[in-house]
Amino acid sequence: MVRTFLVSLLLMSSLSLAQAATTVRVGIRGMVCGFCATGLKKTFSSQKGVTKVDVSLEKKEVTLQLEPGATLDDAVITEKVKDAGYEVTAISR
Repeated sequence: MVRTFLVSLLLMSSLSLAQAATTVRVGIRGMVCGFCATGLKKTFSSQKGVTKVDVSLEKKEVTLQLEPGATLDDAVITEKVKDAGYEVTAISR
């Protein structure tokens, strides 16, 4: 009985980790004002799989929260940033 409980607990925790939301941090070059930040927030808020967008002018960074199981390729992120008129300096997950 205890063994079954432990196995069930282990399976549930591994499923929870696999379904956890992903955080993506994107360094941005050229973002200098609130208008820039608002534009990038709008750009990524409409992206499928993105549940939350935070923009830090101070850090020159956009933080994206992806829904569990969602992915967003670095190439897509870079293209969206480029199309908005900025440059990606780093992407970390």
